[in-house]
Amino acid sequence: MILAKKLDEKGISKEFSEIYQGIMETTYAIARISDELQSAIMNVRMVPVWSVFSKIPRIVREASKKVGKNVEVVFEGEDISLDKTITEFIGDPLIHLIRNAVDHGIESASKRKEKGKQEEGKIILRSFYRGNSVIIEVEDDGKGLDSEALRKSFIKKGFLSKEESAKLTDSEIIDLIFDPGFSSTEKVTEISGRGVGLDVVKTNIKQLKGNVVVQSEKNVYTCFTLSLPLSLAVTEVLIIKVSDESFAIPLDTIFEVVKIEKSKLVDVGDQKVIVLRGESIETMDLSRLLHLQKKPLLDTVSIVVINSGGRHIGLIVDSIVERQEVVVKSLGSYLERTKYILGATIIENGSITLILDLHDVYALS
Repeated sequence: MILAKKLDEKGISKEFSEIYQGIMETTYAIARISDELQSAIMNVRMVPVWSVFSKIPRIVREASKKVGKNVEVVFEGEDISLDKTITEFIGDPLIHLIRNAVDHGIESASKRKEKGKQEEGKIILRSFYRGNSVIIEVEDDGKGLDSEALRKSFIKKGFLSKEESAKLTDSEIIDLIFDPGFSSTEKVTEISGRGVGLDVVKTNIKQLKGNVVVQSEKNVYTCFTLSLPLSLAVTEVLIIKVSDESFAIPLDTIFEVVKIEKSKLVDVGDQKVIVLRGESIETMDLSRLLHLQKKPLLDTVSIVVINSGGRHIGLIVDSIVERQEVVVKSLGSYLERTKYILGATIIENGSITLILDLHDVYALS
């Protein structure tokens, strides 16, 4: 296809026009057949998410009986489909979140009555498509997360000093519940407090090239949002250039792509910030994050705005190349923990390109 495009760009003499036309028709026919074959294979791999959800009612019944609570589970979007490989791996993280909601999130009937809530707690398990991702949410109408109580617990257990704690916002404190080894449970039960925390959930989801974030309001709700790729076989990416090197950013990470005048980058402290539709967005130079030689900014700056840990962050890049569908290849055990790198792929021009993992760039930078 690349060679065909080059021929098309350069033109061809009249005596070879018939041969050229035949080459082009054959090339596009092969491309169409390969696309149809890929689509057929992808459809075979897709299974309803209900294959995982169907196990949840029993888990809720058993867990609620052990802790003496009355809990209802509601499903939304259970007909959504995703890659069979993904369904095989998300079962354990979902079960952990469900048990966590029953044990930690939902209050006892008496406490719910005191708060003016229905005595029966509710857990909503919903799934839906968002762009090139499948979103699965586990939401409960329980006591929510108390950022101040968590702050004190982190200090008490030695995860944070008082000085470090004072510098963190409430949302940043809540994000720390995913740290390895942390549990807010003081008492070990059959369901929780056994040293298996939410870090296991986050680790398992990241292995699926996904991400998990939490939102909560005290005494109202807690919602864990799992963002998963539609398939592990093929991923849509945006090819960008940084310091004369090509990189790929998964589209499910990207919020939008903008080009702005350099003068619109405002210095706030030691960071450059842009304002998009009334939102102040912190920017980072991708060459600095990747430890590459930085180029001087042009008059017009290309910025890829990504979702990272529930925040919007603008990544300054040299140029935007194109959007492609690629097959993700693992870097192997030696490089699998490399910072910011998800894997590698071979793009249309035949070159090997690294795929960036930017879900936690805010926390890791």
